[in-house]
Amino acid sequence: MTYAAVPATEPDTALMADLGSKAQVELHYLRSIVAGTDVLTLNADDPDPRCSHALERLRADPRVRSVSIDERRALDRSSF
Repeated sequence: MTYAAVPATEPDTALMADLGSKAQVELHYLRSIVAGTDVLTLNADDPDPRCSHALERLRADPRVRSVSIDERRALDRSSF
């Protein structure tokens, strides 16, 4: 995820909680790639395994510049 305004530090739990609450998802910060671009996990109660609706809700937040799935880190759902 990239942010509309680059945060001075890594995002705090309050920001993650607020973004998640508004988008109806659970977000967990993993690490920063570069300033303003972070790797997060996203959990959503959507029937779509790619979380398309959840990602659209997150993209609609004005604090979010972009969100994309890291295809290399996609979960193998057959192991659940």
